[in-house]
Amino acid sequence: MSLHVTTRLCTLLIALSLASPAASLAYGGGIPPIIGPGPRIERLHARMEEIRERLEERRRALLQRAAALEARMESIRARLSERFPRATLAFR
Repeated sequence: MSLHVTTRLCTLLIALSLASPAASLAYGGGIPPIIGPGPRIERLHARMEEIRERLEERRRALLQRAAALEARMESIRARLSERFPRATLAFR
């Protein structure tokens, strides 16, 4: 590889590392490796997947709770409409 090509390649890599500071920081600063993600990126991806799974569990739990509250509200409406038939329209 000629000196000109090597210089161009180094300039390109430095420009890439400066253009993406987040990627540069994720690799501990400096020039990111050319092949594959580094260990810090892999740990970040694993952590993101854990967080995604926990959020999905929380979302399911909240949906179940919302369904239970909706059912409870409907039962309260039914009891109120039995007790106060004329006031039923105000609750709809």
